[in-house]
Amino acid sequence: MGWFGQEPEAPQQLFSKLAKLFQHRGPDDQDFQFGSGWGFGFRRLSILDLRETGRQPMSHAAGRYWLVFNGEIYNYLELRRSLEQQGEGFRGSSDTEVLLRLLARQGAEALSRLNGMFALAFIDTEKRTFLLARAWLGVKPLYYYAQSGQLRFASELKALLAWPDAPRQINPRALVEYLGLTYLSHKSCIFSNYEKLPPAHYLTGHLDHPEQVKLESYWRLKINGQADRQRLTETELSELADLLGLSTAPLTTVVR
Repeated sequence: MGWFGQEPEAPQQLFSKLAKLFQHRGPDDQDFQFGSGWGFGFRRLSILDLRETGRQPMSHAAGRYWLVFNGEIYNYLELRRSLEQQGEGFRGSSDTEVLLRLLARQGAEALSRLNGMFALAFIDTEKRTFLLARAWLGVKPLYYYAQSGQLRFASELKALLAWPDAPRQINPRALVEYLGLTYLSHKSCIFSNYEKLPPAHYLTGHLDHPEQVKLESYWRLKINGQADRQRLTETELSELADLLGLSTAPLTTVVR
């Protein structure tokens, strides 16, 4: 959870209140970090790197880059080895630190290299830019609300509704959609003016003008519509088998 742009009144008290809403998901730790034009809060469920070096919000390069990240990066060890070959040195053993350093190097271009389920918020305080992103299939949610001079975001809608000035007007179109389908699509939100970041998309903007954002896709599912290409090739079958193996592999906890 966090904000970009105009600082709210008493941010420490506000985020302490918001953090209680996530206690069921992150019972192990919590922390808040605030800077010029931004604020991050996080409730942690410790899985990889149980030490202080795995704590979020996490920073890099003397506080230039900051990251909050919900989820798991399954190929983080492979990415870590690649970054080490490029001269990166790591303090801990978490996938969060790998993700942070990769984003610091490549920005949004790093998203297509990630294999995992995630929602993240990343900032470059020197360039004063921010990035919000969701994984390919959108397992981890990310809601945001933009108003003049400020953008707020959270992994659950109730955290945005808990802000003192949060609007609560029902979205009529979303209500009709829900009554007809018994669920909401990835584009719909039950309250007006709130948005859900779509799967495989990222949002970029500037900390000084956070309401002016750019939404882009970094991955699309390719559907083969050619009648003579309905059968998978040997290469495609091998790739599918590898992906299925990764998706069913047991979680390995790395602690150093």
